[in-house]
Amino acid sequence: FRLLGVVRIYTKELGKEPSKIPFVAREGATVEDLAKMIHSDFLKNFKYARIWGPNAKFQGGRVGLSHVLRDGDVIEMHV
Repeated sequence: FRLLGVVRIYTKELGKEPSKIPFVAREGATVEDLAKMIHSDFLKNFKYARIWGPNAKFQGGRVGLSHVLRDGDVIEMHV
């Protein structure tokens, strides 16, 4: 994945385990890019996201649309 310049981002629903099938995006993708990939309503109604993984300052911490995602991140979007 590093050689291709892509990252795997796993989504999670509130109170459930992370998805086993990731979204794949280019390196440098943001939460906003992921919201657009999922559905346009996610971007319109976005409140915040929670993130776990190698890029999280705090596990389960809140992030905004400009947060850059890294390979292996787990994200839970709140709309």
